Amino acid sequence: MTEDDGTAEAEAEDEDEGEGEDEDEDEDEVGRREDGPEARAAFSRAGDPARLRALGDWADLLGAPGDTHQTWSESRATESGAFTFSYPAFDEHLTRFQQWLYDEAWIVPFDWPTWAHGTGTRLVTDPEAVRRADGADLSRTLTAIFRAERFGDGVIAQAFEQGVIQAVLWRAREPC
Repeated sequence: MTEDDGTAEAEAEDEDEGEGEDEDEDEDEVGRREDGPEARAAFSRAGDPARLRALGDWADLLGAPGDTHQTWSESRATESGAFTFSYPAFDEHLTRFQQWLYDEAWIVPFDWPTWAHGTGTRLVTDPEAVRRADGADLSRTLTAIFRAERFGDGVIAQAFEQGVIQAVLWRAREPC
């Protein structure tokens, strides 16, 4: 058995003090550090001028203010008596755009709920913030909006109504 000279206790206190420093770390850096290799690779490609131009090309079809590019079905009772709630039906352009986002890896697997409720809050709700975003943040914004739609109908419509998706498309046409 060895004699305790107090150094182990002092080291433990130093470690406890260091834990608080991580909590003060910039949220954006925390989110980026937790991105997986696939997300990091996709975000690094998001700034490629050719990829941004291709994204910006969608502004001609989807970039006009006021159009949500979807209609809502009617809620109704079925023959069996089950009740069907209304849901958004995307128009042809939005359907093609959503598929293109997945095919071209603009929708990226990362912890988008944490990002959207943390450092990305302004980007998913404020077109002015989007106008200063880089390619990686455009990808994060699109991912958060389109993935959130799968958990709650109307997220994409709201993003169109707020002008966020249009701002993403127009921002992609500018050098980031």
